[in-house]
Amino acid sequence: QYQNEGTIKIDFTDVNNPIVASVTMPSSEPHIATFIDSSNSDRVIASLGGAVFESTDDGVSWANISDGLTLDPQVDYIFDIQQNPNNSDEFMIGTTQGVFKSEDGAQTWSQSYTGSNVRKVKYSTVVENHVAISIPSAEFVQAQVVYTVDNGAEWILVPFEAIEYTGSSSMDFVFHENSITAFLSTYDLGVITYEIDTTTLSNPNFENNANHMIVYPNPTNSIINVELKD
Repeated sequence: QYQNEGTIKIDFTDVNNPIVASVTMPSSEPHIATFIDSSNSDRVIASLGGAVFESTDDGVSWANISDGLTLDPQVDYIFDIQQNPNNSDEFMIGTTQGVFKSEDGAQTWSQSYTGSNVRKVKYSTVVENHVAISIPSAEFVQAQVVYTVDNGAEWILVPFEAIEYTGSSSMDFVFHENSITAFLSTYDLGVITYEIDTTTLSNPNFENNANHMIVYPNPTNSIINVELKD
């Protein structure tokens, strides 16, 4: 149970008699996001305000693992904690200040995307390095769909007009081999979808090329270069 109501743990070993227990957290800041390690349920990562804490003993004790975060623990929030399905040491978190990434098992963090109010982070299980994030509508903030095809080295914003200038409070994503389908719950159009084409064009490597004529770059919108052999 999150936000300002405290944290509880529910044991469903006996589904007809679930056991509810309170968990003492190391901070009184709102508990919004939780990650439970599927390979070791005693390992839990929780966000409390703008800080990240880890327990390796099923919530009995906690360690602050916020090194590298530039968030204010009492003002900022962490909304989502996700582990890379292709790399168990990599995590991304969605926060009030964008996306932070860890490559050492959530022990240290660096900023990957600078934005505001990132509520959802979702890794692709279809194509490695594809990630999508959602920014819902808020006062003075437009709903945005943002994605990366290179694991956060570069983030691409879907134009606001592409999603019909609509307001949205909730989004989700379905990944395909060459695209991402974004589902948006909107205030005025019901549920809409937007298809993101993730295919990319690349420039060929002309080193040691035996062609008699080389024209580059391709594609271009201004100057092209033509090289003749010898």
